[in-house]
Amino acid sequence: MYLMITQATAAWLLRQANHREAIARQLGELSAFESLKRTILTIGALRAAASPDGRVLALWNVDYISNTGEELWGGIKLEGRFGLLAHGDVVKEVFERELYIVNQRLQRLLLDERLIHRARDGGLHTCIAGRGAEAREHRLVYFEGDVLLGSTESKTVICFGPAWEDDSFLAAVRKETADLGAIVRTANSLLNDAGGRPVAETGLFGDLTERFPSNSTQVVTAETPVEDLPELSEAQASSLGAYQTADWTYEQWLATSSPLTAAQRRIVESSAIDVQPIRIVGAAGSGKTLLMMLLAIRRLYLAREQKAPLRVLYVAHNAAMQNAAYLRFIALGASEFMDDGMQKLEVKSLIELSREMLGSEDAPVIHSDAHETKTFQLQQVRESLAELLAGLRSPPESAVFARAKNDENFALLLSSFIADEIAIAIKGHGLTADRKRYVESERRLSRFHGLLDQEERGLVFECFVRYHKAIFEVLEVFDADDLALSLLARLHTPIWEMRRKKLGFDHVFVDETQLFNENERKLFPLLTKGKGDHVSVVLALDEAQQTRGAVSAGLGLLGFQGIADEKLGTVHRCTGSILKLAFFVIQRTTDLFGPDFPDFTGQTVTVIPSEHPLAAHPRLVMSSEDSRNIGKFALKQVRLLRKQNVRQIGIVCHSEVYWAVLRQELSQAELPFVLLTQRGERVYAERPLVVLARPDSVGGQEFDAVVAVGLEQGVVPPRVDFNQGLYSALEQQAFREMYVSFTRARYRLVVVNSFGSAPTAVLQQAIRAGLMLPSSE
Repeated sequence: MYLMITQATAAWLLRQANHREAIARQLGELSAFESLKRTILTIGALRAAASPDGRVLALWNVDYISNTGEELWGGIKLEGRFGLLAHGDVVKEVFERELYIVNQRLQRLLLDERLIHRARDGGLHTCIAGRGAEAREHRLVYFEGDVLLGSTESKTVICFGPAWEDDSFLAAVRKETADLGAIVRTANSLLNDAGGRPVAETGLFGDLTERFPSNSTQVVTAETPVEDLPELSEAQASSLGAYQTADWTYEQWLATSSPLTAAQRRIVESSAIDVQPIRIVGAAGSGKTLLMMLLAIRRLYLAREQKAPLRVLYVAHNAAMQNAAYLRFIALGASEFMDDGMQKLEVKSLIELSREMLGSEDAPVIHSDAHETKTFQLQQVRESLAELLAGLRSPPESAVFARAKNDENFALLLSSFIADEIAIAIKGHGLTADRKRYVESERRLSRFHGLLDQEERGLVFECFVRYHKAIFEVLEVFDADDLALSLLARLHTPIWEMRRKKLGFDHVFVDETQLFNENERKLFPLLTKGKGDHVSVVLALDEAQQTRGAVSAGLGLLGFQGIADEKLGTVHRCTGSILKLAFFVIQRTTDLFGPDFPDFTGQTVTVIPSEHPLAAHPRLVMSSEDSRNIGKFALKQVRLLRKQNVRQIGIVCHSEVYWAVLRQELSQAELPFVLLTQRGERVYAERPLVVLARPDSVGGQEFDAVVAVGLEQGVVPPRVDFNQGLYSALEQQAFREMYVSFTRARYRLVVVNSFGSAPTAVLQQAIRAGLMLPSSE
């Protein structure tokens, strides 16, 4: 068996002696644990999985995984005469040395000369096996080579030993290196397919269990699964409507009679933020934003009591969310901290903060609001793509771009991927003036980049050129990524390193972190004062609500070293039947939910009783031949709900095919109609109304009922027979959009499909599982 480990994970372990030694002590048990051939071990951020034939054991830290789908892998021979486990007395020392070799050589760095390195024939190298006296008497042999992962080449290194350096040792290594490519590809597939494996249930690996969970957190499990609802206390029952607690103060929330859960109360009252960055994770409606605000206010109260200066930054994604957060802080009683004083709370959007820190408040940006900026960016990319395709002398050979040329709705979806590619792969890698490096890169720059051939990459880059010309040269404005990358460059200078102890923030709280892309997430650790050995940042994060197709790198790679998870297991919004359906959908993701994403589904409870007078099982309604107008049919469902005393109804349009007709029919009806165009807009919870929104703008809202439109096979996601990778990405995006849409509903969820259509595949599975009831008009 070979132990395969990513370069970033090896680097992390070299900095964490306790974690490294715990793994070394349990390598034998890991290699012998047969269950890992079918399951995945998840302990804190650590993951381990073995190939079905038992030949490869892959090990990684989820916070140190890139966004490309391909990692740099190094290997260690575990078993056999020349394996690490054959020398139990020096495993700890040799394991550290092998991690050092993997980390150095995968970064193409030289080994320390004290290792007495020697190059051998055929790509083999030898060095001293470890630091201890016993280990120094042995040698390691390592082999370096390039392997093909998908369409790109990747460097790898495999370590053998310890053993005496003789011809038999070298000959054995040469023989085993023939299958190097297969070993690395197996490791990479184990990582990418991890979401499809069940989690290993075992009482073994106590050393790892003890070491890897954060020492500042406790495991808080729900008392009952989602199917069995807990009996509500009087306080909880009185707080089910969000508007009833909207004006509560900090003191009211912290009172013993408040509906805060044990997990929420423990997080607020803990001092975890003093020792490590925190990621607050939980299902939609679990109270992440409220918890962040209470935690921020508590830090300000403590500083006031101690008469100590404190600067706290609360970052919202766009202007609407910033305004909502500002008003909520005032309601909570934090207004005394929102003026200049010894303890100060600043509530800002990232664009506003970036312009202030760059000294460019008057700089020409697309818009001062992030939502408007990114909406305009996407529209401009769409126009650049249309202009590019229209100007081609001959039809593109690429099936992807040929489809976009003739299908406007598909072109809009493709534009979303290209916009993310421009931000992360082109601008994020500094390739704006280097077409050749982007198009011909042997290394994946993003998952989308890896799905494209060179012709398609060339078209993406040409789309960027047109976009950049329109934004930068014609309009002469900056986009959101220009600001973020400019600020990132400023924060990496010695000048800021010197000034940050005075100008940085003591604590940074980031709401809805999933809405910020990788360029923006890199900023948050650098905004702190940088005191001590950790960054004082708290993130509210639900990656399932990130409806765009882009996948961000692990937070460890973005500067959040040693981040701890605080999990919330109680949902205050949906009935159990709605929650189970939403979980059923999101569990189908392969790049999100599962071992690499906090599992809400088994340990989440809801305080909304299924016996509530308004509650009903989720259902799918198909229009009849006489009701072919999907807008009129959706309006009919709305009127039926209103007759049943459902006050607030959200209509979520999942396909642009139906947007115009829905908007027309609803706006002409005599209803209290609201068109929701951006996330964070205020919707008055105490008023009856009907809201129309897309999945990317409905997040953060909640309604008595949700009517989801367009979840039809071949429509969401669209059929893409010519590129399986792109289809999979679109499918993952559709799962996330459904999860966001469904979890907006308190009591009712109705999926409306047009006559003659079939429900999208995941909903067909949900119907067979009894999670959704089918019905006709």
